[in-house]
Amino acid sequence: MPGVVFREFAAPEGCRTDDRRAWRTANPAIRAGFLRETALATDLGITPDGHFRLFRLGQHIEGVESWLGPNGRAIWDALEAPYDFEAGAPTWVGLDVGIKRDSTAVVAVQRDVDGVLHATCRLWVPSDDAPVDVTDVMEHLRELARAYAVQAISFDPRFFDVPAKMLADEGLPLVEVPQSVEGMTRILGSLLEAIKRREIRHDGDDALAQHVLNAVARFNERGFTLQKSKSRGRIDGVIALSLAVDRALREERPMETEFAWA
Repeated sequence: MPGVVFREFAAPEGCRTDDRRAWRTANPAIRAGFLRETALATDLGITPDGHFRLFRLGQHIEGVESWLGPNGRAIWDALEAPYDFEAGAPTWVGLDVGIKRDSTAVVAVQRDVDGVLHATCRLWVPSDDAPVDVTDVMEHLRELARAYAVQAISFDPRFFDVPAKMLADEGLPLVEVPQSVEGMTRILGSLLEAIKRREIRHDGDDALAQHVLNAVARFNERGFTLQKSKSRGRIDGVIALSLAVDRALREERPMETEFAWA
């Protein structure tokens, strides 16, 4: 309506959550006399960092409702670490395929000398005019197999059954992992525990981070799964990550020319 103005108040980016000058910047009600700083001090002591920044400092924080918890962004960012994949070293790969609507993600993980898993991701995103080129995905998997000692390529057979059989015939170690509720509950639970124990690192890829933080948990009697329809965007990267990490944690070597069953 004429005369109506919307004005947003927010604390400076990167400020400390206990900076009371930032509190006053983000909350003009303090100066107006109907919000006490003691109320924010109480909130600071009982509220997760992400929620405090979102609701009390007016800052946009990703991941506050993610499956990683209220500080999802901080948890994921803390796992960033540089790592150069070693040629010929044991490597595990996870694949989540989408053709027309979802993206396709391939995540490879490799252990460093301390036993920590490092992840790198490649994504293919369909356009309005063209679906994901599966042959390009297949060639990328071949390149990984040539460069590293790939122990397993874990995949959901939906959308990739025929290409997987072709790659298996070429000698690539395909492992079929149907994404049942029971199976994914176990796989994602293991991934979350590994993240909490800081047994996983990543290269800081923004696209993978977005997929991780988009995901929202759907709880069941045994744990949780990640449901694409409930999430805030594409999550194929985190699904591929979970498949790669699951196989690495098992440290099983599948048959070279036949399908191995999870």
